[in-house]
Amino acid sequence: MEGRPLILLTNDDGVYAEGLTALRRALTEVARTVVVAPAVERSASSHSITLQRPLRHKQLDADLFALDGTPVDCVFMALYSECFLPRRPDLVLSGINHGLNLGTDTLYSGTVGAAREAAIHGISAMALSYDDTEGFSRIADICLKLTCRLLESACESNSATLLNVNFPKGPINGGLTTSLARRYYQDHVVARHDPRGREYLWIGGRAIENKVEKGTDALAVKQGFISITALAIEAIDTNRLEVAEKLAASCDVIVNASQSAEGDSPVNG
Repeated sequence: MEGRPLILLTNDDGVYAEGLTALRRALTEVARTVVVAPAVERSASSHSITLQRPLRHKQLDADLFALDGTPVDCVFMALYSECFLPRRPDLVLSGINHGLNLGTDTLYSGTVGAAREAAIHGISAMALSYDDTEGFSRIADICLKLTCRLLESACESNSATLLNVNFPKGPINGGLTTSLARRYYQDHVVARHDPRGREYLWIGGRAIENKVEKGTDALAVKQGFISITALAIEAIDTNRLEVAEKLAASCDVIVNASQSAEGDSPVNG
């Protein structure tokens, strides 16, 4: 790596979020950090990318940009537009998120989505989340040290690393490598009416307290540890390959029957 590392920083809480600001400030010690983040909060945007409208950006300061898109848009635009980065970044960081991104919640998380987008394009990335709304400077200092170590690993590897990192509230007992927990909610939809009497729907549901399993990110954070989960881009369930194979084997029969029925149709006759 020549000279100072180049880090792309984004989030899903918006360009003015305290967690992002604290992390940007800490990273200046070791790297040139370019921020390309959503202009407004885009939490729970998952891996959404904008294809049906143009995107606009605004430069707020040196190496600080706001984009009116999703976290994934921010990463993609930064990598493939000449407006933001002087070269391909050495690392992408997403966060520090205001709140945890544990277990199956990672499927909804814009924070994780942005990091995943970087990994898809071959750049190592970390999604960083914190179980509090204050004290970001302390967490940012820890993130800085983790970033330095990941930069060293990225230089030694030919493939991208994708990590989901969650920080507990309060004293920290250390770090643990973890798997993803299952998160359960009281899923329901709230129906209400606006002042004009028109119905609107609101997705609701608080997390249900479940017994968290050993080795999971949820248990690690609950016990005061930093949870570090290595995520994969390849999402293949090897335990369900037999089901897929049976369906694939039946495709010939299904397709032939469908085509035969079309041939017998009066329209084709």
